[in-house]
Amino acid sequence: MVFEEMSELQKELCKFARGKQNRDAIAEEIADVYIMLGQMVFLHECAEEVAKHRARKLKRLAARIAAAQETDYGTN
Repeated sequence: MVFEEMSELQKELCKFARGKQNRDAIAEEIADVYIMLGQMVFLHECAEEVAKHRARKLKRLAARIAAAQETDYGTN
């Protein structure tokens, strides 16, 4: 079911990319994917590992955003 829910989200995102105003449908599919991901964490008993990887990746993203902002401000 996780693949089905991700596919439905992908479908709505593709519609949006083609110009359709489907914000509510996207939000609904994101909610479904969140639920399925929670089930995957539970079934695979990997909450700690997911939290660790998520924190590491968010830290990396924050550093990239900060670096991009410094570059943008330096050229303007």
